[in-house]
Amino acid sequence: MPSADLSKLSEILLDLYSADPAESAQQFRVRALERLEPRLPFTGAAWAHGVMTAKGAVFHDILVRGLAPTFADAVRATADADPTSHKMAAASGRSFVHAQEDYPEEIRRLAGDPDDLCSSLEGMIADETTGVFSSVCLFRNSRHPAFNDAERELHERLLPHWIAALSRRIIDEAFARARGHGAGGFVAAVASGTGALEAVSDKFAALLRTEWPQWPGGSLPVELLKRAASSEAVFTGERVVARLTRLPERILICARESRPIDALGRRERQVAELLSAGLALKAAAMKLGLSPSTVENHRDHIYRKLGISNRPALIAVLREAQLF
Repeated sequence: MPSADLSKLSEILLDLYSADPAESAQQFRVRALERLEPRLPFTGAAWAHGVMTAKGAVFHDILVRGLAPTFADAVRATADADPTSHKMAAASGRSFVHAQEDYPEEIRRLAGDPDDLCSSLEGMIADETTGVFSSVCLFRNSRHPAFNDAERELHERLLPHWIAALSRRIIDEAFARARGHGAGGFVAAVASGTGALEAVSDKFAALLRTEWPQWPGGSLPVELLKRAASSEAVFTGERVVARLTRLPERILICARESRPIDALGRRERQVAELLSAGLALKAAAMKLGLSPSTVENHRDHIYRKLGISNRPALIAVLREAQLF
C-alpha cells in the first residue's frame, strides 16, 4: 500500500479508537462515516449489521448516509437475491468494487437508483461461529470516478476495525445502560429481545459451546433465552454461569466458566457472604433469622463443597469468584 494510503489508514484508525466512551453505537457509526468521507470520498453509504439465524438473515439495523431513506428497505428486500451480497458473504473480510451493471435490474429498481449511483465499494465480515455480520458499503455517483484498487485495499484493511469497534461499542453501550453490572472473568454478548445475537466479545462462542456443544450460533441457546424472560436472570449450568440483563429491546449476557462456588445454594451463599464479611456465627444467625447451629451446619457444608477449611480461605474464594 502506498505511503499516502497508509497515512490515511492511520488517521482513520485513530478516529475509530478515540471515540467518546459515552458515544452510542449509532453515534459512533455516524461519526465514523463523517470522518471517513474526506479520506475515502463517497456520495452515499450504508452500514448494515445483523446475524444469520436458522430462519435466515436478521438485520438489526442499516445506517444510511447520503442515500434515499428507502434504500435501507431495499437492502432488506433484496438481500436474498442480490448476487453482490452473496459474493461478500462467501468472502468474509474482503472488499469489492462493483459497477451499476453488477446489480440485477429488479434490485436497481427497488433501490430506486438514488443519486445516480454507478460505483460501489463494499465488504462484509461474518463470524462463522456466532453468525454475526456487518458490512460497510460506499457509493459514488456518475459525477465521480469509480472506486479504484488502492481504495479497495484501504477499505479492506479498515473493514475488521470498523466491525470490531462497532461490536465493542454495542457491548459498552449495553453495560452503561445496565450500570456496569457484571463480574470479573466474564465474556459478554448483546442480543435482541428475541435472542438474535447482535455483538459478542472474544471467546463468548467458545464458552457457550462447552455447555451446548451443538449450539449453531445465530441466537441464544433456548435455556438462556428462557431464563432472560424470568425473574431469576442467572443461569447456572454444568460448565457455564451467565447473568442476563433485560434492557429496552436488548439482552446483555455476561458469562463465565462455572466454579465450585456456583454449586452453593441460596442460603449457603448468604451465609458465605456474611461470614466472609467478618460476622461471627451468632451475628450471622441473627441476621438471617436462624439458629447458630444451623448457620454452623451451613458453614461446614460450604467448606466441604469448596474444599476449604477456614474463613480466610472462604474470603479468598469469594474474592476470586467475584459472584454475579
